[in-house]
Amino acid sequence: MEKNSNSKGNPLINLFVILLFGWIMYLIFTTDSRSQKEREKEDAQFPEIENISKEFKGTLVKTGISNAYVGRTLLYFSNGQKAAITDNTFNYAISEVNLMSFVQVEDSIYKPANSDSIFIYRGDKTYYFRLGQTLNNSVN
Repeated sequence: MEKNSNSKGNPLINLFVILLFGWIMYLIFTTDSRSQKEREKEDAQFPEIENISKEFKGTLVKTGISNAYVGRTLLYFSNGQKAAITDNTFNYAISEVNLMSFVQVEDSIYKPANSDSIFIYRGDKTYYFRLGQTLNNSVN
């Protein structure tokens, strides 16, 4: 009876598969580690505005998109403060219902201490949102 010489496979192909698998695992772990460091750095620089317990106010000079989180906008204020808002605050009485999409450079923003209310002053108008909530939605 003749022995099948291919029963163990080609050693070069086996080595290639093992190296490829190892390389993929390395990329997964290093990318996750790098992402975690980015999130920690961003969290330190840009606290979630919902989690700021003291009074918060300032004029918005710049917005940015988070590189560490999906659905997070970074806010830069004229007084040097920084904060972040997430994609979970809505007011359906306003044409741009999502707070994250609504805020613009030159808006004045005020959040009272220990409150989930946030006021956006634009021109002579005041807009109101409750952080993490949906307002004026008839579906609720």
